[in-house]
Amino acid sequence: MGRWKKVLIFISVLFFWLLVWQAAAFAVGRELILAGPIAVAKRIGTLALTASFWRTCLMTLARVFAGFFLGILFGTLCGLLSANRVLHALISPLMTVARCVPVASFIILTWYFLNRDQVPVFAAFIMVVPIVWGNVKKGLDQVDGALREV
Repeated sequence: MGRWKKVLIFISVLFFWLLVWQAAAFAVGRELILAGPIAVAKRIGTLALTASFWRTCLMTLARVFAGFFLGILFGTLCGLLSANRVLHALISPLMTVARCVPVASFIILTWYFLNRDQVPVFAAFIMVVPIVWGNVKKGLDQVDGALREV
C-alpha cells in the first residue's frame, strides 16, 4: 500500500470519528455534558495561550513520569523477589489483581484516599508495576540454572 493511500485512510478514519463525535454532541444538545470537537478545539486553543495551562500540563507529565519510574523500581524489586517461590506466592496475587482490575477503579479509589496531585503518580505506578514484574520474573525464569550459580 502506498504512503499516500495510508495517509488518505488515516484522514478518512479521523474525519469519520470526528463526525460521529459531532453527531453525538448534537444529539445530546448540551455542551456541558458532551462538547463537540469544534468547541473542544476552540477551548484548547484559548487555554494554550495561558501559562497556567502549560504549567499544569508539565506538572502532570512530571507526576506521570514519577509514577512510571517508581513503578519500574518497584516492579523490578518485586520481580527479583519473586525468584524465591515463597515470595512469589505472596506477590503474585497482588499483581494478578493489579492486572485484572480496571485502572479506572484504582483511580476512583485513589481520589478518595490521596490528594489530586498524587493520583497521576499512583495511576502510572499501578499500570507499570505488574508489567515490569512479569517481565523481570519471566527473564529470571529463563536464565539457565548453571548461569545463576555463577
